[in-house]
Amino acid sequence: MGIWSAVLNDRPAQPGNAALFKGFEDLTRSAGVRIWEWDVARNTMQFSGDLAEKYGAEIAASDTDADAMMLGKVHPDDRARYRTEFIKALKGEAPMEIAYRVKERDGTVRPVQLRGEVFRNPQGRAIRVLGLTIDMSAQVEAAALLAEQAERQTQLLLRLKLATETAGISIWEQDLLTRDFVADGSFWTLFGVPPSGKFDPRTVIHGDERETAAAAIRAVLVDPASAAILPVRHRTSNSRPEPQYVQTHMRVYRDGRGTFDVIFDNVVALARAGCKVYVGGHFFPDQAASFEALLDRFERTGVAPLLAGVQFRPMVDTQQRSKGTCTGCSEKQETQTLVQLNKSIERRKMTPAAHKGATLEGLIGPCELHWKNNYTIDPEGRVYKCPAVAGLPGLEVAQVASSAPEKIAPLLELRPWEKCGDCPYLPVCVGGCLGGKFLKTGRRDEVACKKDMFESSFRESVVHRYLAEFPEWTEAA
Repeated sequence: MGIWSAVLNDRPAQPGNAALFKGFEDLTRSAGVRIWEWDVARNTMQFSGDLAEKYGAEIAASDTDADAMMLGKVHPDDRARYRTEFIKALKGEAPMEIAYRVKERDGTVRPVQLRGEVFRNPQGRAIRVLGLTIDMSAQVEAAALLAEQAERQTQLLLRLKLATETAGISIWEQDLLTRDFVADGSFWTLFGVPPSGKFDPRTVIHGDERETAAAAIRAVLVDPASAAILPVRHRTSNSRPEPQYVQTHMRVYRDGRGTFDVIFDNVVALARAGCKVYVGGHFFPDQAASFEALLDRFERTGVAPLLAGVQFRPMVDTQQRSKGTCTGCSEKQETQTLVQLNKSIERRKMTPAAHKGATLEGLIGPCELHWKNNYTIDPEGRVYKCPAVAGLPGLEVAQVASSAPEKIAPLLELRPWEKCGDCPYLPVCVGGCLGGKFLKTGRRDEVACKKDMFESSFRESVVHRYLAEFPEWTEAA
């Protein structure tokens, strides 16, 4: 049984081991994965599953060494590159990850991916290689299919562009919130106007017909249920000797407003179906009534006991460039709102189970910056300790593709919490949300002080926590 028999021989027989490894072998085979082991010193190889007998017979018949037989499996066009990359991996100069093609005796060619681990003796010499050979045929076929579909889509778009230009059709889009305007090249030629990113399409309607057309457009905009295409035939304001008429077809695409009832009903349905549903939200200080109304609505539906937990947190307003220090950034209104909502959640018994009935539990304690094994990686491969600033160059601690050691997080470098002196809440705060503070002020030498919040809720939260963990105290009381 190849490598599996070697593993089993090193440990006492256990009931069910054979069935377990047989199941694992079937699973790897169905996934196109083959496992092998190369003893470098003896130059012998073991293979898992169906390859053990097949390749073993080939080695015996060819009277060649195992490594030579495996190299012979590599497609002739890939052989030199494969050998170079394999030797580099053996020397420890590169990871053992090699993509190549295998050519079997019957002429079958398959793309594969080799991934291996090199084991070394105390002197650093390679003595054993444990590897996986993964059949990539399905992935390569899927990639080819995607490329073919992308090419077809490109050709279709080119034909569509040619058709619209030939028929005198232009396509445009306007964001009604930002007023950003995007159009194809023929739009500007059709109406005889210079390109502009903030163009107002109403200006191309002739002045005599503009109000009539605008009224029809406004009627569609104000109707939240309207998703119909609006046809508007009008004369253009193009300064030509002869009148120019065009037919404009418009459709309004709407955002998520007005869908709250649908979302709420779906949340209720999921909770009643037995799914674990956590409800979270971020608030501004003046939004307490809105969040209380949401809690009331959950209670009225009777679904509150079925929720896995509810937790609200203050919103970090990154546009607010206000200064703050350990004693001057208390934001009392925010604290009062947080305390009010937390008490409301606890009264309704809707706190997350992990917090043992104390909503403040999820807000106290050092943030992710101080955690040893917490990292966030952005799409560029930059590694951050603080998720709030992920994606901002210069605030990372490492780069995925770099071998350089991890550096201290820039937000911790200046140790701003040392300004807090003998604050009694420092051990569970350590400066608060330093990432959020940086986004608000652009400074790394300030803390996000929440002293007012701790003074309002910490004592009550600690008592609540101890009573939850030591229920016998409650009985004794």
